[in-house]
Amino acid sequence: MNRTKALLIGVLAAAACAALFFRFRPKDPPPPPPAPPQAVQADALPGGAELIAAAPVMKLSGEDIILRSLTHNASLKQLRAELGKPLAVSDEPPYHDETTDKDLPLKVWTYDGLTIHLLDGRIVQIASTSPKWRTSKGLRVGDGFARVIELYGKPNELRDGALVYCWEADSSNFCPLRVSISSANTVGSIVNDLWPD
Repeated sequence: MNRTKALLIGVLAAAACAALFFRFRPKDPPPPPPAPPQAVQADALPGGAELIAAAPVMKLSGEDIILRSLTHNASLKQLRAELGKPLAVSDEPPYHDETTDKDLPLKVWTYDGLTIHLLDGRIVQIASTSPKWRTSKGLRVGDGFARVIELYGKPNELRDGALVYCWEADSSNFCPLRVSISSANTVGSIVNDLWPD
């Protein structure tokens, strides 16, 4: 009987120690910061070296990047009027606005080949994966790499297989347009980041 009691006490003590360890152990360290964006390397894009080298630097305006007529900070009412009812609506984890110290609701509206992120009821990102949608300059999924350069000129940087276009020549500024290039050397997706002021 004493042996059983001693064994039981030992098991309970081990369980209590384990519970304390898991309760008070330090949290996992935060993930390392993302690597800085890679400068455009024309060699990484098939047939792109000559095109990028000869491409002019063009200054973007807000109208240059718009998909359909959805503008910076467009409202839910404007979105419904332009596109109608979405195929699906989902909630994302809230976005914490550090300036107001509030958590803002983030929703995703999905249409055929189009995904729209809404922060607190305002459009903040539009992503196209279908040739059905085009920018105001006429760029759409499936267009060739040369067409991107023709319409938008020399990109500011290459990030994760996408040509990134910024408001200014310095890519540390806001970069609202990302055009991914597929292995077939065509546009795979177009993303507009339209975060509100």
